[in-house]
Amino acid sequence: MLLQIGVQNSKKINFQISKEGSWESNDLFVTVKKDNFEEDVDYKFFNLTFPDSNIRVRNYQDGDRIRLKGQHSKKLKDIFIDKKVPKFLRYKLPVFELSGEIFYIYGLKINSNFQANPGDKESIGIAVKSNNLEKLINEVNF
Repeated sequence: MLLQIGVQNSKKINFQISKEGSWESNDLFVTVKKDNFEEDVDYKFFNLTFPDSNIRVRNYQDGDRIRLKGQHSKKLKDIFIDKKVPKFLRYKLPVFELSGEIFYIYGLKINSNFQANPGDKESIGIAVKSNNLEKLINEVNF
């Protein structure tokens, strides 16, 4: 099992996931599963070549891009602007990437190339819980 957590302060997120399980960093809880999903947990499903590569969870960085389904890549900054995400919150939202390609930003509904349906053969469910971030997202209401 490879789990690297690096937290310089409460704003930094940086860890890698190499297998199914649960991870915690400050107020951020991440669960990754291929099956046996709890009904009361909000999983997002993705087609990933996991565990061939590690999933990296980190903060947004200037210049980040995501490939949208059926489209070219788009800067996360432009997505944040389109969805009216305040600047102070952009750097707090966890970004998920595989092999250097971003596939999920917690708190945003984005249709990435990796999006899947529950039960798809190669789908992996990812659940994220953060009481502090959920409060901020609900207050900002983007």
